[in-house]
Amino acid sequence: MSLVEGDSEAEERTLRWNRALRTCLNRRIKHINVLIRNNRKRDEREFSSHVAPSSHLTKPGECEVCKKILLLFKTPLHEYKSVYLGAKDYILSLPCKAHSRLFAEVLPDRRYPEFFQSSIQGISGSKLKHKKIVLLCVASPSPIAPQSPPLNLLVSNPRLGLKSTAQMVHPQWIKHSLPRQWKEHCDCRHGTECRRVLLATLLARGRPKWIIDVWRSCLVPGSLAAEYVALSYVWGERSFVTTTKDNIDCFQSPGALSTLPLPYTIRDALGFTEMLGVRYLWVDSLCIVQDDTNAKYAEMENMSAIYVNASVTIIVSDGRDAYAGLAGLQGISFPRAYKQAIFDLDHGSKISLQQQYRHESVWSTRAWTFQESLFSNRRIIFENDCVRWECSKAFWYEDVLQRDGDGSVPMKSGAMLSSNFPDLRGLYDLVRVYNYRDLSYPEDALNAFTGIMRALSPAFKSGFLSGLPLVFFNSALLWQPQGYAVRRVARKGVSGANCLPSWSWAGWKCSIETSQIENDYIKHHSFCRSSFLHDEVVIPHVQWHSHRDLHAIGTPIPTDWYEYRKNYLNTEAAPPAGWTKHTIHESSSKFIRWPDWFLKLENEPKCFYKHESDPNSEFWYPIPLPSTTDESISIVSEPYLSCRTHRGWAFGGKYRHYRGDTPVLDLNDKNKREIGFLKLLESSPLKNGQNDDSEKKYLGQPIELVDIAIGYHHASPYPAGDRFHYVMWIEWEDKVAYRKGLGEVSMEVWEEQDPELIYLMLG
Repeated sequence: MSLVEGDSEAEERTLRWNRALRTCLNRRIKHINVLIRNNRKRDEREFSSHVAPSSHLTKPGECEVCKKILLLFKTPLHEYKSVYLGAKDYILSLPCKAHSRLFAEVLPDRRYPEFFQSSIQGISGSKLKHKKIVLLCVASPSPIAPQSPPLNLLVSNPRLGLKSTAQMVHPQWIKHSLPRQWKEHCDCRHGTECRRVLLATLLARGRPKWIIDVWRSCLVPGSLAAEYVALSYVWGERSFVTTTKDNIDCFQSPGALSTLPLPYTIRDALGFTEMLGVRYLWVDSLCIVQDDTNAKYAEMENMSAIYVNASVTIIVSDGRDAYAGLAGLQGISFPRAYKQAIFDLDHGSKISLQQQYRHESVWSTRAWTFQESLFSNRRIIFENDCVRWECSKAFWYEDVLQRDGDGSVPMKSGAMLSSNFPDLRGLYDLVRVYNYRDLSYPEDALNAFTGIMRALSPAFKSGFLSGLPLVFFNSALLWQPQGYAVRRVARKGVSGANCLPSWSWAGWKCSIETSQIENDYIKHHSFCRSSFLHDEVVIPHVQWHSHRDLHAIGTPIPTDWYEYRKNYLNTEAAPPAGWTKHTIHESSSKFIRWPDWFLKLENEPKCFYKHESDPNSEFWYPIPLPSTTDESISIVSEPYLSCRTHRGWAFGGKYRHYRGDTPVLDLNDKNKREIGFLKLLESSPLKNGQNDDSEKKYLGQPIELVDIAIGYHHASPYPAGDRFHYVMWIEWEDKVAYRKGLGEVSMEVWEEQDPELIYLMLG
């Protein structure tokens, strides 16, 4: 099967689709432009009837543009409202300097300066639903039209019936009582709700071995701490004092830590913990014995549980190392340098630009901090010289008046971590975000993800093998990179090299393509992504075995998921224990939209299933679930896979990029006929200081392929047909093969080759 044009008939269909798509887009853009012109004319007529001539618009309180912006703040909290403010040139020509300065400051998105100068059709203001904030937006047909950061009303205006939604912030010091007020408000108003989801997991039983007693300034057993705060920060490259086997006894003496030259972040966190009214603090560098290998590994495995059970996590997003500190805590740390953005508007009002946060701090790029944040029920975040609170019920900021529920977001990931049902798409969404993050030691790629796998194990039967869920192993093995990929290589002399197999995502630093991963077994679920039966079906026909080394006897990997699908999807078979079958009385016919085609799935389902543990969820077919009485967790890291499969050959064709940067190589047969494609695992040649000669490098070169699964499309627009083989491009080192790419080849062409049967050992 191929992703691009095949024979002449396929090319013609592609051209027809492209023409139809361009026509549709052009009509849509014309329609939007007509709406914008009509709105602009309407508002200019309104302005002319209500606004005095420009020469008289010098007195305060007469600017209708400012008034329209301000009145958006009167919109009830639960409602959304948008108002067109007028054409750009018209608005900026008005003598009111207040809104002109505001627009000039907050709308010119520096990523699109040319766009802002030339393409704006007009400006509108919007009050978001369930939030007391206003956004100024560029009215334009472009999908990348810039908008302002959130705006809040800083000064009340009784004449207009407006109450302020923001407050002044001290440029140097955080209000001393504010963080503790946030915590106490959450304790009182939210109760256990903000912690209930994650505490429902098996992780709730884990406790740290050691904890810092802030009052006594020493280490004490973790079992003493009924409530504690955890710290998430960046170590950096500068050395600092840590706990070792030599000083662990000394550090248990009262006052021992107060005499140490601790880095600013840890020192400030000790003071901030006491400021929150909590006695105990967990910091990895001091609460883990760094040179005790066994104890260190045990605590690394327990890391997710430590953050789950913390009352709150202090996240230090600022800075590149442990010496960054928590700026702005008067009497504890050094002052910050925060400048609040405030703008005057007509009618005697002031607008405050809500605190902004960068998303590319060093902390946000580290792999270990990913699970620290994910498993933290409640967070106090220090970033950009500001502090904010996040829990599952609310986001609170220094500069915004506290309003319970503002900015709240459901903790979908937290719900997934405590679910009884496996969410394959959700798992790979987590992997996608995690896997391009940085590790000081590449061999920690699986260690830093272990906490997530531990939390998911009660839902994923049989556990995980080197990061892949065993219950969906044949499907999970088909993961694809999104963009370029860099091979992870363990440090010399480190046995962790065995934890970086080429067939696992953990062996590569890259993002993961998730668009083709679907929970096709879920008909309806409260938080898992539901779908109709996925158009693409994976049929396992290779029996895989895992090996801890090259000489070990292999452990067979089951194909339970596919057996359940085959036995129960739209069949007359009685459901397995714990499941009930329900008839679909009305047509459930669904269509898959493909450019220029509407494809109807074959064998429309006549039934669905429910499980006794969750009667509100519906499934297209039962899925294997772990036993409710078995609380063992199976997380295995083994480097080798083996199977007996077939080998074939193809030749390199066109080299291109799919959806941005993902390298794709089309495959040709010996007659230069296109027969399939591969997505490649390779780093960017430009980043390596090389010329991008990939097109020439692969053209006509023999490509060794092994068959790893059969793929099937219910209906296919591709000339190759609806059946194909998933193939892996391999290269050999001694007697071990390593993955270089993965893709699809037409079943008909593959079987024409008469591929040879081989014994494959993947490393």
